[in-house]
Amino acid sequence: MSFHGPELLLPALTTAIVDVASGETRAGFTGEHKLGAQTATLLADDLVATGGAHDPLLVLWSRADGSSALTLKPYNKGAIERVLLTPDKEHLVVVPRCDHAVQIWRAARLVEAARNR
Repeated sequence: MSFHGPELLLPALTTAIVDVASGETRAGFTGEHKLGAQTATLLADDLVATGGAHDPLLVLWSRADGSSALTLKPYNKGAIERVLLTPDKEHLVVVPRCDHAVQIWRAARLVEAARNR
């Protein structure tokens, strides 16, 4: 769960962006993570990144229509504990739940790949 101005990003079986003031869902993301997302972060104004609660998938979602824009499998097994955008917004940090190394991705390249699919 993370706040982004007046919005709250909630990872769950269906990840959602919720307006804090009204409680209304502004966007929903479902489909790639069969048992839901463990973690989520706003990668760009138009993209949300999620990590699987029970799968090793990193998914970038289009905020406009809720579709998956890019799906990556950074690990062979396990789940993703956290996806975090660095304060300078240059890198996306992917933290696994099991004994894999933390991965650091260039955020701009991920955004470009997702937008050009």
